[in-house]
Amino acid sequence: MTGPDYQRCEQCGTAIFPRRVLCPVCGERRLADATSAGRGIVYSTTAVHAREGTHNVALVDLDEGFRMMSAVAGLDPGAVRIGMVVQARADDEDRLVFHAA
Repeated sequence: MTGPDYQRCEQCGTAIFPRRVLCPVCGERRLADATSAGRGIVYSTTAVHAREGTHNVALVDLDEGFRMMSAVAGLDPGAVRIGMVVQARADDEDRLVFHAA
């Protein structure tokens, strides 16, 4: 699986995620569809303690220039670090999650 779909403004070049009708920077309507390679860096992370168990939530800056929220799987929630390089993959339920690269 590659990364998420996003848009790129044809006027100013801004990467846009999630999808929008207008560029949030310049107001342009011409937005080109693109697919991310899925590589990024953890911008922020937190461990969420719930009855079902502890999991993490992370904000990831994708190489294409946009930020998205997801989880980093395959690690103890407390082991996810800001600045960690991650790669998007589909989990068993076909959700987009990240793994340490």
